Amino acid sequence: MFCLLNGNLVRQESAFIPVNDLTLRRGYGLFDFFRVKDNTCLYLQDHADRLFTGIRGLNLVINQDKNTLIQQIQQLVEANNLKGASGIRIVVTGGSSPDGFTPSEANIIITQERFSEPNPLLYENGTSIISLEYRRELATFKSVNYMNAVYMAPEMKRQGATEILYHFWGAVSECTRSNVFCISNDILYTPVSDILHGITRKRVLEIASGIMEVRAEDFSLQFLKEADEVFITSTIKRILPVSRIDHSPVSDGNVGQVTRKLMYLLQKRDQEYSPKLDI
Repeated sequence: MFCLLNGNLVRQESAFIPVNDLTLRRGYGLFDFFRVKDNTCLYLQDHADRLFTGIRGLNLVINQDKNTLIQQIQQLVEANNLKGASGIRIVVTGGSSPDGFTPSEANIIITQERFSEPNPLLYENGTSIISLEYRRELATFKSVNYMNAVYMAPEMKRQGATEILYHFWGAVSECTRSNVFCISNDILYTPVSDILHGITRKRVLEIASGIMEVRAEDFSLQFLKEADEVFITSTIKRILPVSRIDHSPVSDGNVGQVTRKLMYLLQKRDQEYSPKLDI
């Protein structure tokens, strides 16, 4: 399998970065991940826009512009020529720091990988999530630092949950790798504070605004638990219904009709996707 290291196409097993890179030393860096199906990158422009917003926000130093990066990604996809579903992961590091603290020119690592889709039964029956009082640092950036999420993974699995839901000072924010939505009295809600603004979240808001009232505003954990329907979204999960929170059922414990409709509409949008790149 090929990857790209600072624009150079190399075998993954031959790609290395310096041991004094700030991402290795301090966990300071960004990444992004998106789907590829039959050599088509799903919503690549959105992911590239978010990545470069993060690069500017974290003062990372790169010598490539967005258009060059997009062209390189397409080169990698063509070189690997994987059939079926896969994903592209872009990592922008803090660079080889002279003092172990100051960013320098970033290493840009782009890999392509296969991934496992969630169990289809979860889309029929819904999944379980558990809550945790926690707030991510610099939550609006897709940071490489997933320390708490990885640390909590064994407990999440022990409780039979798919995700951990973060809340802080009474307000729900997001899950470790997903955005969260709920439906109450035919209104769709999703938090806005202390979250990563996911690309799948963006698609769902676009789709839902055409069929129902949408409110992007913060709400409490209790409000979420009392909602009629709950679901989470991510690049891999798409729309995944939630049937239990902290081991208690959401409403009657079944996947709601509005969630099912949004699942269908997002799948249709994905299938009809045609790249529109600003290059």
